[in-house]
Amino acid sequence: MLNQKRNRKCIYKAITLSVALCISTVCLGQQQRVMTEGWTANMGVLFLQRDNAPGYALLADDNGVATHLGSDFDFQSEAGIEFTLERKLDEWLSQARYTGMSNWIAAQIGSGDATENLIIASNLSQDVGGVGSLINGTDFKSIEFNFQRLGLTKHGHLGFGFRYLKLDDHYQYRESSGGNQDVLNSIASNQLYGFQLTGHADVYSGDSISISLDGNAGVYHNEASTELKQYTTGTGTNQLNLESVNDDAAFVAELRLALKYHINPRVSIAAGYQVMWIDGIALGTGQMNDAVITDSGSSPMQGLLSPNLSETLQFNGAFVHLVYTW
Repeated sequence: MLNQKRNRKCIYKAITLSVALCISTVCLGQQQRVMTEGWTANMGVLFLQRDNAPGYALLADDNGVATHLGSDFDFQSEAGIEFTLERKLDEWLSQARYTGMSNWIAAQIGSGDATENLIIASNLSQDVGGVGSLINGTDFKSIEFNFQRLGLTKHGHLGFGFRYLKLDDHYQYRESSGGNQDVLNSIASNQLYGFQLTGHADVYSGDSISISLDGNAGVYHNEASTELKQYTTGTGTNQLNLESVNDDAAFVAELRLALKYHINPRVSIAAGYQVMWIDGIALGTGQMNDAVITDSGSSPMQGLLSPNLSETLQFNGAFVHLVYTW
């Protein structure tokens, strides 16, 4: 296991350096000295879609054949916000950027019936008493501080930065029971922070239209915590209450292609497409497969839970920004 972690960290570093090399290649050109200063505010809306969760079994029949999987959740595009403030001073560009999306929910309504079993842990499942619902939701927030050296090349600039990213993934099964709700709740909270390499390339620059490519990639430290609980609402009964923490290396990479229309020297409208990869995180739908019940006869049940930090998510979609420079 330790060797696997070391190998994965080496792969992350290699990918990060490869991304930096690709951006540098795009930006190849004669070095120019840039002497400028000013502020730019960039505020807009994101329309991103996250990919499906891994195909872990959530419900199975009496023969152990999965009937509902984590990959069955169909996530649609959700709107989020993004705000960037940039400061150019002499040969440096400093940037602060916030991205946030919440209530990213996908549901399998009417899932589960009396012939199925709810997966609670790797060694425990329970009969489903009636028709229930499966829900998977995600909250995503990111804060960046980047610094880039202007004029390093003819068509772009490179730099470095710090990023904090918080991603919470929630999985829940709910079933009506005598006016109350029987609930299985799995929450995975990821907190990533670390340094990244950043780059900007001017693909095309005209009087009223410009096209640019931005990217960043880095290896981060992920402090993850997970909760796996089973309870009945309205009664205060807890059948299961497991919590755990773990940490490991994670990798994040992002690419953004933007087309900007300059209304006047101060105001512009930008639209484009972006893709983000996050690897080395925990997801709510994957925690039951790593939980082990050691005493199912106690109340609440006793067991062990270790966050699975090997999951990957991809986000992609369009964005529209209003840009003001002064």
